[in-house]
Amino acid sequence: MISMDLNIIIGRISVIFLVLVCATNAYTQEQENDHNSEEVDLLNKISATVGYAWVPSGSEVQGQSNVLVIPTLGIKYARSLSEKIAFAWTNEFEFSNYVIERSEAELLEREYAIVTAALLMYEPVEKLGLFAGPGVELEKNENFFVFKIGAEYSVKVLDDWFILIESYYDIKEVYGTFGLGLSIGSRF
Repeated sequence: MISMDLNIIIGRISVIFLVLVCATNAYTQEQENDHNSEEVDLLNKISATVGYAWVPSGSEVQGQSNVLVIPTLGIKYARSLSEKIAFAWTNEFEFSNYVIERSEAELLEREYAIVTAALLMYEPVEKLGLFAGPGVELEKNENFFVFKIGAEYSVKVLDDWFILIESYYDIKEVYGTFGLGLSIGSRF
């Protein structure tokens, strides 16, 4: 019953996300027509991330810990749709095996999971970005739907290069994770 309600909510969020992306894309195409043709915009960004994910309900496969911090590596591609809105695709690789409690009688082992998500990003003020979007956690035992929400702070280091600090929360079907990452990337 709970998973059915969750699927309905996830479906509605996904539809809203797609409508927002389409509406924003139409708006930006109209704005691009108004721009001076000599002006060159760097609309694409790519970055590599190193970070840690905190799994509050996880434990090591052979350990007794109830709290687990695991290393992650990620890559993110973003395309600006307007000055403040972008669409992004992120992939994060978890480098650990751990167990989560699915119910009181059932444990579920997670082995080197990959989280991929499509994000809508909004920059309310310069350098600060907020993002949210649906995704999936891919893993050999069982895949889960994910809804990722978070924030990032960007600092320009060279002409087209930047450093990002990001924090996020992954809402998964059975459990959730908090993450913190440091990225280096480039605009092109």
